[in-house]
Amino acid sequence: MQFRYVLLLVGAAFFAGGNAAMATMDSQLSAAKVRRIPAKRVLRALNEEPDDGEERGPSISVSISQSLRNWINKAAPKLLLNDDEILVLASKAEHTPIKVLKTLELDTGLDGILRNPNLKSFSRYLELRGEDPTKALVATLIKQYGDTEVAKYLFDVKHNSKIADESIKKHADILLGAQYAKWADDGVTPRTVGVNFDHRPETWGKNPYEKVWWEYLDVWAERESKKITKRNKTRK
Repeated sequence: MQFRYVLLLVGAAFFAGGNAAMATMDSQLSAAKVRRIPAKRVLRALNEEPDDGEERGPSISVSISQSLRNWINKAAPKLLLNDDEILVLASKAEHTPIKVLKTLELDTGLDGILRNPNLKSFSRYLELRGEDPTKALVATLIKQYGDTEVAKYLFDVKHNSKIADESIKKHADILLGAQYAKWADDGVTPRTVGVNFDHRPETWGKNPYEKVWWEYLDVWAERESKKITKRNKTRK
């Protein structure tokens, strides 16, 4: 899935909703001006329901503030578990990473997951279990969403120039690096990565994910170089 396209769609939906709401507000303010309703009463009409029989102008079916609040709540998930609850989960073997991932509602899709505050809780849970939080997080995401899909998502975030938050992009870079390291540890060859990401002459210059192959090739080549150096030292 293309993260940047999701961002564009969400932004378009938000601004479209905002424009519609502003158009409704402008219409009401114009009507209020014609009827010579004081500005204070107009504002009350936009934000309050009449409770005293006073005429306050037509009401808006869905207020701008409520629409914005709903959008923010949807865009920014709430923290589901506190530190003590995370500690309890980490102390019991039956609470596996996949189960905790679902408990924290991190199993519903990759889009926006790096902005989700519950991801930090999940990393803390992994750390309390004595695991490397970065490696374990990557392994869990791969188990939940698939190896190729996770790599594509992290690659998209890392290279998306429209994402202003550099910390998010840096986090994606770190996780993708950990995924490359995992591939190397598991003996995944550049040829296999090329097949998984459709890296072939016919797609050169057209497939954005061919860069995944190049990035992994650097990691793999460095690993192989170290192996050769180590073997040569052993023979001496």
